[in-house]
Amino acid sequence: TAAGVQAVELVPLAEAREKMNAAVKRLMAGDMEAEKEVEKYDQIIRMHPDYEKEEAEKADKWVRETRPANEAAQRAMRRLVPPDIRSAGLRELEAKGLPAPLVRRLWTKKATWLCRFHPDDIARLHIADLLSKYNNQGLDIVEMRAAWASLPKEFENDGDGKKAQWKTNFRTKLMELVTKEDQRRLTKTEARNKGYESADAAGYFDPDAPLIRAGVTKSNPYA
Repeated sequence: TAAGVQAVELVPLAEAREKMNAAVKRLMAGDMEAEKEVEKYDQIIRMHPDYEKEEAEKADKWVRETRPANEAAQRAMRRLVPPDIRSAGLRELEAKGLPAPLVRRLWTKKATWLCRFHPDDIARLHIADLLSKYNNQGLDIVEMRAAWASLPKEFENDGDGKKAQWKTNFRTKLMELVTKEDQRRLTKTEARNKGYESADAAGYFDPDAPLIRAGVTKSNPYA
């Protein structure tokens, strides 16, 4: 509303936070009428340009600080995900001599494939594929870190901002896992899925192998 916009413009962020905290204390003390005030100042804070700037700075700092660990995870996953994963079928993965649990994991969690995709190709993925085929549901922290390190800075054909929102949601989920890791609260499954038990120490592929671009297939001499 116009009034809401005006309030955001007129109330300094520090003052809004003070009033928010005061309202929360009143609500906790049993003053139910303070609930509307809590909602009001929560909205003002979240819409405040200084708050948005703070959040953006926090996100940038997090990206910088976690880059080494994320890139290390990316290399670890590239040792387990074949360079031609995009064109390999289930039987081809099995034929490569990979442990059955690893094959099942890679086949059922295709977000693991992103570590082998070129960022420009990821940038062109359709939002429907990001939300379904490459969703982050059930990924462990190593898989999440590796996928995040592979994402492009920006997505193409994202006029409605849905791809950018997908990336933000992905980062939020990874930030939660990293916080849990720092606090030593990760579950065993969140730390590492059991599908990698025998595979992590082995490694099967060159992590420095060139990324195979989408649409590039092996030539057929009989074509």
